Amino acid sequence: VGNTPLICGGRLRLSSGGWQYQKSCYSLKEDGAWKLEASSDLNTARGYAATGSVIMNNKLVLAGGYNENYLTTIEVAAPNTKSETLPISLPVGMYGSCIVPWDTNTFVIMGGYSGSNRKQTHFVNMANNTVTDGPSLLKARSSFSCHSMSINGEEYIIAAGGWPGLKSTEYLPKANYGSGWQKSKNWTVVLMA
Repeated sequence: VGNTPLICGGRLRLSSGGWQYQKSCYSLKEDGAWKLEASSDLNTARGYAATGSVIMNNKLVLAGGYNENYLTTIEVAAPNTKSETLPISLPVGMYGSCIVPWDTNTFVIMGGYSGSNRKQTHFVNMANNTVTDGPSLLKARSSFSCHSMSINGEEYIIAAGGWPGLKSTEYLPKANYGSGWQKSKNWTVVLMA
C-alpha cells in the first residue's frame, strides 16, 4: 500500500491449544522490522481472508475469511489509517478464496470454501457498491493461487492449485470473459537432488 508492505488479520495458536483470530495490521519498516499499525486494526477479526493482493484507492482489500463464522464482509486498510468496512458484502460467507484486480474500481473474488469448495466468481465494484456474478471456475477450489497477467498484450486471470491437492490450472481471458474459464496444462512438482 503506497510502497509499504501491509499484513492484516490471521490466526494465532494459543497455549491452550485453541485459536484466536486477529484484527491487527502490521507494516514492514525499511530496517526489516514489522510495526504494529494499531490505528489500522480491522473492524472484524479474520483469518483466511481471500488470498492475492488487491490495492484499491491506495488501500489493501480484505474480503471474506473466517473467525468461527464464514465472513461476508469486505474491509479496506492502509498504514496510519482507520480500517473501513465497505457497505457491500459478499453474496455468501466464505474463506480460502482468491482475489485479483479487474479494473480501477473492481476486483474479482473466486472460489473459496463455504461448507464445500466453490466454483463461483463475483465482480465487486467498490465505486458503485455492486456485486455481480462472473463465470464459474471449471474446478471448485479453495486455498489456491490466482494472478492477473498480460501475455502478448492479452490480459488474463490465472487460478492454480488449491485444496484438496488440486494440480490444475485454468485461465480467464479478460477481453472475452463471457467465453468462460479455459483449462490449462496441469503442473507438477519436480524435486532435484
